[in-house]
Amino acid sequence: DFKCPSEWYAYDQHCYRIIN
Repeated sequence: DFKCPSEWYAYDQHCYRIIN
């Protein structure tokens, strides 16, 4: 599986940071 750091989510094999 494609994994991202904590607080990030994966989409299309890229990581995006969750902005609050």
